[in-house]
Amino acid sequence: MKTSSLKVNTIANYIGQFYLIAIGLGVTPLYLQYLGAEAFGLVGFFTLLQSWLNLLDIGLTPTLGRQVAFARGQEDDFDEFKRLLKSFELIFLGIAMIAVSVVFASRGWLSTEWINVEHLSVDVVVYCIGLMGVMVGLRWFVGLYRSGINGLEDQVWLNMAIIGIATLRFVGVLLLLIFISTDIGHFFEYQLALSILELLILAIRFYKKLPSSKLVIPIVSFHWPSVKSVGPYALGI
Repeated sequence: MKTSSLKVNTIANYIGQFYLIAIGLGVTPLYLQYLGAEAFGLVGFFTLLQSWLNLLDIGLTPTLGRQVAFARGQEDDFDEFKRLLKSFELIFLGIAMIAVSVVFASRGWLSTEWINVEHLSVDVVVYCIGLMGVMVGLRWFVGLYRSGINGLEDQVWLNMAIIGIATLRFVGVLLLLIFISTDIGHFFEYQLALSILELLILAIRFYKKLPSSKLVIPIVSFHWPSVKSVGPYALGI
């Protein structure tokens, strides 16, 4: 399997991370100018919600990256990895559905008890929190495939994708606010569409880079021995 050198991958990672930090620091303060304080507060709440729910990852994302890197060093060992991948996808799907359901069920309570608004309507806040719940579920899968791509040492492509998506996420939404609409609902609708696009791009790339094998695994599959073998490492993380 052709891979980029360690030096090139390291440089690509530094460039990608620097770009994310720079564009975030440069553009995020402008959201306040166009959205207003209350709507901007919802953006902050979304960031906080992602941080809370990331705890439910329980170490699975870095574990997948480790296992794909391990599989690359073993002869004909991607069959076992693919069993693990399908199992992780099923686990993430279950966790995502639970998290989205909890956010949807509590969005009315969160809108009235946690978030104090004077100018925004409660209905708008409820709607936005519902969109947040869906995005959190999607971004779990994004993290899973991103970790897998890292394990395949495809960091140059990954960081190019990260830079492109970050540009759409920060600059694109800023153009939306300046020229089209400052409605916070439209802001989160744009972010949701971008999250779906990001998931599709990373999932397609990850599966395209995986070596082919004769093993045929159903789309929905769970292999307990594979999960059990990496359980102590994941929980340790």
